[in-house]
Amino acid sequence: MTEPNVTPHEFKRLKEQLTARMIQILTEELGYTIGEAIDRVYTSPIYEKLSAPNTGLFFQSPRYVLSYIIKPTDYFPTRDFRDEKDGCMKKNMTSFE
Repeated sequence: MTEPNVTPHEFKRLKEQLTARMIQILTEELGYTIGEAIDRVYTSPIYEKLSAPNTGLFFQSPRYVLSYIIKPTDYFPTRDFRDEKDGCMKKNMTSFE
């Protein structure tokens, strides 16, 4: 891929924003602790590629880049919707609480 048409300062800002959003998704939507999320992003092989401007990954969506880091089952974990008290299925089965 060719060099992107952004300044080094713009690249740094875009990479930081993308990384912050990825960490936010991991913590708020997937239940990672902040430490786990930071570790998962910064130690992933894709982060090295994200840090290279010529890959163009910093132009991609955070969810696209995360797709290289996490498994699809992290987004849709298997949940048991049985009520703890009586073992019956809950009415609202779409809740991920």
